[in-house]
Amino acid sequence: LFAMPHYIKLHNSIVNFTRDPLGMGVGYYEGEKAIAVGYKSRFNNRMSFSTGIGRSRGNTTANVGVGFSW
Repeated sequence: LFAMPHYIKLHNSIVNFTRDPLGMGVGYYEGEKAIAVGYKSRFNNRMSFSTGIGRSRGNTTANVGVGFSW
């Protein structure tokens, strides 16, 4: 569970990318394990899409986002 917020923060910080990055993260804290995978894609110079999924302690988290720039 501890690893999820850190992975999500790292995944969302990918701003200037030219290809379709795929990120993966694993974490271990006080006997608890977590794993997360995320993907980001740019449709054009102004619009991007991101999605991710994570699992820890039997709980699953997911996120989807669309970004716009000008």
